[in-house]
Amino acid sequence: MEKSLPKFIYITDDYAGTVFLKNSIMCDCCQKESPYQYNGPVYSVEEGEITLCPWCIHDGSAAEKYAASFNDIYDESLEEAIITTVCEQTPGYSSWQDQGWAAHCKDACVYHGDASAQDVADASEPTRQKWMRDYEQDAESWDHFMKGYQPGGDQGVYKFHCRHCDLIIFNWDFS
Repeated sequence: MEKSLPKFIYITDDYAGTVFLKNSIMCDCCQKESPYQYNGPVYSVEEGEITLCPWCIHDGSAAEKYAASFNDIYDESLEEAIITTVCEQTPGYSSWQDQGWAAHCKDACVYHGDASAQDVADASEPTRQKWMRDYEQDAESWDHFMKGYQPGGDQGVYKFHCRHCDLIIFNWDFS
């Protein structure tokens, strides 16, 4: 029977299925065989590539062993436990420049992956307003930058969901 992935609070199961590849590996951290290999960013003082299983990320042992983090979160008003969970126990995502984690309602948000073109086209007014405030842009800029958006292009739009008020938040960057 195949072992299922651990449940991560701040990413969807769908995203977990893309950042953990089905690939039998020996985890550098726990030295155990794993049916899944982490395929995301690791920020560490350790030289070279580190092969990790999902369980060593989930329990924080990889972050501890390699003085590593997987994400950045810039909202310093969050409880330390939330920051630790996001930075040291949550798989990261790849972005063009800065993979800062979205926060809202005094909590980290859940990452869904790259926003789809439909997500952007259907963005609610509160989502658009939050993006404009976060990036110091106006409605005309939203229209300019988001027109014709496609995942994997020269700009990244990363979809987060507030666990408390259901607001969709888009983090954004360029190549």
